Amino acid sequence: MEERVTLLFRSARSLAECVKQGERTLELAACREDYIVQNRSVEAVNDADKTGSVRFTWRGRSEDLSVVGPPLNEGANLYVSPEFAETLGKELASRFPRVDTPKYSLYHSEESGENILGAVFELLGISQNHTFDWENKQYDIVLEKGALRIDEYTVVHPDDAVPAPIEASTSYNGSHNFEVGMFYIDLVQDENVNLSGLRCIWDDDNKNIERCIKTSLLYRSAFAPSRLRPRDLTIDLETPIGLHPKVLIDLSNATEITSDKQCSYYMFSQLPAQLFVDKFQSDPIFVFGEHNLESPDYRLSNETWGSETLFELTPGEVNEITLHSRYVAPGDNAGYSNISFTPQVFMACDTGMSDIIENPFFTKGLGLEAFFTDDTAFYPLKRETLVAPIPFPSLSTYSYIEALTLLSLVTATFYLLYKLFGSVTPKPHTDNAKKNN
Repeated sequence: MEERVTLLFRSARSLAECVKQGERTLELAACREDYIVQNRSVEAVNDADKTGSVRFTWRGRSEDLSVVGPPLNEGANLYVSPEFAETLGKELASRFPRVDTPKYSLYHSEESGENILGAVFELLGISQNHTFDWENKQYDIVLEKGALRIDEYTVVHPDDAVPAPIEASTSYNGSHNFEVGMFYIDLVQDENVNLSGLRCIWDDDNKNIERCIKTSLLYRSAFAPSRLRPRDLTIDLETPIGLHPKVLIDLSNATEITSDKQCSYYMFSQLPAQLFVDKFQSDPIFVFGEHNLESPDYRLSNETWGSETLFELTPGEVNEITLHSRYVAPGDNAGYSNISFTPQVFMACDTGMSDIIENPFFTKGLGLEAFFTDDTAFYPLKRETLVAPIPFPSLSTYSYIEALTLLSLVTATFYLLYKLFGSVTPKPHTDNAKKNN
């Protein structure tokens, strides 16, 4: 069992003010700036013969994880590689709706990830020793090559409760390695990141802090901060919002692409079943999931949660992406169903550097990054939660609407048949009659 804690502060001053070293613990104090805590545990499991991977992510609070974590999609997301499909696919498919892609099968939920993750642990025979906080924390969990890695992220704000002191656990039987890294960002230049700070190691009995040494980490991050400020671009819905919502992405001020890199702008979104992309009308790079034009959302709820889509964007202008809404189930009273989704805009660049795939804090794996080359660096620019109101009828008038629609179809059908096959009365040729007279 290996366990590691990483604290990322905004400055060296925050690190000095917020952490006090004791004999056995690191005491955390109230801070004037927010900081990020990554708790990582790695343990061996009984699937060393598997060549594929399973990845689970949960994004609770909306804060980004800076350079110690990748950007996570909203809600719970379980990515299952084809190698694990035989082990997990049939069982999971009977419990949760999914979307299949060439790289993975994706099970998604906007609610707590407890049910999905618990089902995976149950099917793989993994004992669940971790306590999850779905409201306040974010998770990136990977099962690969016989090892289960759990990364837990917490964004601590100045008005939050002070976290408990950090100390090594002594409840494990067998070997248990524990260390803590406390860093601040010294330099970020493109995908190159330099962190400075301290690294503390506990003794063999995990009782006392053995030593804390100055440490500097220089690595390449696959998800690096962008120089383009979020306020330089906007993501919004065109108003008025109709049955075909249009997403407007203003990249008029996007001028960060340089000639020495092959970079492009993209919009990625997970769409709920009530919204979809017509791939024959639009020009997406891909659409995986449900894009049937006719099916109402209540007939799809047991089959799929929705779809994933990726569009390439044009810098220097306002990009328009048209979505389509489905018929939603009627309610007690007529009204609108507010459907939310969160498009993400980012820039992706080919770097030509193979070592960018992993760093000390996270590894590129299943997810959006699987559709790009290993040397791609991602620059997340902005994500925005949008709401599209979709009208629905009331149950009291639904039967009348259904009957009227059926009557209209029958009447139109008989009218067309009459025009096609009914008797035709020839009209006199007026011009010829005048000539003959």
